[in-house]
Amino acid sequence: MERIPRQFYTQEFKEEAVSLVENGGLTVAEVSLRLSMSQQTLRNWIKKSVEAVPYCSGSYQKLMRQFKMNPSLSRKGSCWDNAPMESFFGTLKTELVHRRKYHTRQEAMVEIREYIEVFRNRQRRHVSLSNLSPAVYRKEFVMRQGAA
Repeated sequence: MERIPRQFYTQEFKEEAVSLVENGGLTVAEVSLRLSMSQQTLRNWIKKSVEAVPYCSGSYQKLMRQFKMNPSLSRKGSCWDNAPMESFFGTLKTELVHRRKYHTRQEAMVEIREYIEVFRNRQRRHVSLSNLSPAVYRKEFVMRQGAA
C-alpha cells in the first residue's frame, strides 16, 4: 500500500489519527496501516498531543492569569506560532551546540551567549533581513527613517 505524502496531512487528519489510538482502542500499528502512514509519524503526533495537556489545564491557565502572563500556545491548526523560535534553536544547535562538547554548564552558557550576542545578532546574515546581519539591517532601517 502506498503511503500518503506528508504535505497532504491536514490538522483534521492528524487529530483523527491520534484519536483512533487514544480513544478508539486501536494500536499505533493498526492505525498507521489503516491510514497508510508511518508508525513513527503517528507516534510523534501522539507525543505532541500528550505534551500539550498540562498547559491546557485549568490550574495552569489560572496561574498564568494570576501573574498576568499570556500563554504562548499555538492556535489550533497553526504550525507557525512557534516557528521563529523553532528555527532559531535548530540553527543554534546546528551551527554551534552539536559541533562542541561542553565540560561545564558555565562554558556552554558563555559560548552560547557569545554566539547570540556577537555572531548571530551582529555578523550572521539572515535571509529574512535581505541577506544582511541584524546590526546592518537596523542601521540601514534607521538611516531610511531619518531620510523619510
